[in-house]
Amino acid sequence: MTASKKKSFGRRITGGILYVGLCLLALVAGILVSLVVGKPAMGETLKQFIFNVQPEDVFRDEFGPKDHLIVLVLGVDSDISNRKMVVNDAARSDMLMLTRLDFKNNAITGLSIPRDILMSLRGSSREHRINAFHRIGGREMAQRAVEELTGVKIDRVVTLDYAGLQALVDSVGGISLNVEKDMKYDDFWGGLHIDLKAGEQHLNGYEAMGFVRFRHDDDDIARQKRQRDFMLAYQQRLVQHPQFVPAVIELAANQTKDAFSTNEFAALLNFALAARGQSVQMDTVPVIYPGQGKTYLLIDKEKLPDTLLKYGFERDLELVDQRGRSQRTGRRS
Repeated sequence: MTASKKKSFGRRITGGILYVGLCLLALVAGILVSLVVGKPAMGETLKQFIFNVQPEDVFRDEFGPKDHLIVLVLGVDSDISNRKMVVNDAARSDMLMLTRLDFKNNAITGLSIPRDILMSLRGSSREHRINAFHRIGGREMAQRAVEELTGVKIDRVVTLDYAGLQALVDSVGGISLNVEKDMKYDDFWGGLHIDLKAGEQHLNGYEAMGFVRFRHDDDDIARQKRQRDFMLAYQQRLVQHPQFVPAVIELAANQTKDAFSTNEFAALLNFALAARGQSVQMDTVPVIYPGQGKTYLLIDKEKLPDTLLKYGFERDLELVDQRGRSQRTGRRS
């Protein structure tokens, strides 16, 4: 083969490769466009993934990029009338989880806060269980209560209702979980009915919601473990079945729209999907059981600082000092 023919042949090969490459690029672009049309959260998530946008690039304060974020997650139930009508959407927070998202180390830590902890807010002598503050004053008062209890400054508050949780699970075709024991509980007034058998099971949205909420004969430690198992199982389901991701993104974005903008949500989703099971640690804040016949709990003030430090939570000195001054006036926390 002459030099000119070799050169011509090489050009045809190069041209063919470029043509195939352009076709593939057009195909991928077409798929992406079909996915994100009318779905801004999906589009932003894909864009950040492709261009390797880091959470620190999105979350900033007056000091520059943030290497972590403190999020209070509230699982909220609804008050139901005897006619099965919702009479109060801003009901008690059935689940309280203080979460630290560590962007620098790609890790997530969480501290479950038992809903029966008794406390009063600074400036008030009236005591309530901590789960009642959401009903009394919404997410703002719930945030204030957790900040005063722990001394940790919260960046964002996410409120999740259980109907939304069910929809998220159903959107991925259910999740597989190991139910450690038979779970049977009926709350006819609240419209909650749990009937799960022990063993490995594939749960739909309603069943998974019951798995997370069950506490009939458990302490909060067992319930916290189930919440962690649920989170990891859901993450694994998404990783193994990425075809469900578009639907999940839009549902989750709608659930958290009051707390995060679209680009913030996208950054958190990519961060969460990249986190591995071993980088997710959860525990419960230390509590004191007052004694027989008492149905409330008290925070263990002596053990709390070490527990917060263990999971990376930094206490705000101003919050701690204000709480201390309030206690010295004779009010019990």
